[in-house]
Amino acid sequence: MPALSSFYERIHQPEYTGENRCLPCTAVNIMIAGALTVAVAIISPLAAVPVVAGSLAAIYVRGYLVPGTPELTKRYLPTAVLELFGKAPEDTETWETIERMEYEKEHAVDPETFLRDAGVVELCIGGEDICLTQSFQEQLSTRFETYRSSEVGIDAIASLFSVPPEEVTHEERTYPAVTIDRRVRKWPGKAALIADVGTHEALTQQTEEWDRVPREQRLNILKSLRSFHEQCPACGDPIEIDSDTAESCCHTYEIVAVKCSGCNERLLELDPKVIESTPSESGITA
Repeated sequence: MPALSSFYERIHQPEYTGENRCLPCTAVNIMIAGALTVAVAIISPLAAVPVVAGSLAAIYVRGYLVPGTPELTKRYLPTAVLELFGKAPEDTETWETIERMEYEKEHAVDPETFLRDAGVVELCIGGEDICLTQSFQEQLSTRFETYRSSEVGIDAIASLFSVPPEEVTHEERTYPAVTIDRRVRKWPGKAALIADVGTHEALTQQTEEWDRVPREQRLNILKSLRSFHEQCPACGDPIEIDSDTAESCCHTYEIVAVKCSGCNERLLELDPKVIESTPSESGITA
C-alpha cells in the first residue's frame, strides 16, 4: 500500500480539489469525459467502462481531465456560465472605467481649435491649410536637437503616457516600443518617438490645458502633428512621402510611409485606403 499511497500523492493536486475545486472546470471535464466515453462505446462497449472510470478518477484526484483546464476556463468560458457556479469574475475596474469615460467625455477637445488657441498651429501663408506657428517650430527644433544626441529616456516616455516611470517597460524590438499597463505602445521609428516626446514637452510648456486633455486623445493629436514636420526630428533631413511594403507575421501589405530622406527613419505609416476614405481638412484628428 505504501506504493499506492506514493502514487496518489504524486498525481493528487490539492490546489484544484476539495474546497479548492473549480466547479466550472469539473463540469467541463465531466462533459469531455462523457463525450469520450460515448465515442469509445460506439467502437467497443466494454472498453468504455475503464475509460469512464479512469476519467472520473482523474477528475476526482487531479481536479480536471484535460491539462490546463483551470486557465482555459478562466479565459474562454462565458461569464454567463461562470455565474451559474458563482465564479463570475468581479468587475473591479467598473468604477475606474466609468470615471475614466466620464473624464474623457468632459475633457475631450476639438483638436484644431485647441491647437489654434494654444498658439501651436495657424493658417499657412497664402493658403487654407494648417501649419505650425513659427514660435512653436522653434521650440520643437530645440527639443528635437537634444534627443538627436541622446536616447529618449524612460522618464520622458512615462510623462508622455502620464504614468510613473516604474510602470514603463522597454521592449527589445527593431523599432521603439514599451509596455505600459500590459499594452505594447510602439512607434514606426526613432523619428516618430522623438516627435511625440518633444511635441508633448513643448505643448506641456505652451499650455497648462494640455495635461487635462484625455491621454488617448493627446496621443492621437501627437500622431497627427508628426505630419506637420518639414525636417526630420531624428536627423534634421527633409521629410518625404513614399509607398512601401510592411510585413506582419502572416502577410505583407502596402503602406504610405512618411519618412526622413537621409536617415530613413519613419514618422508615420499610413494605410492608403484609410487616407482615401477619410479626408481631413486640417490633418489633425482626435
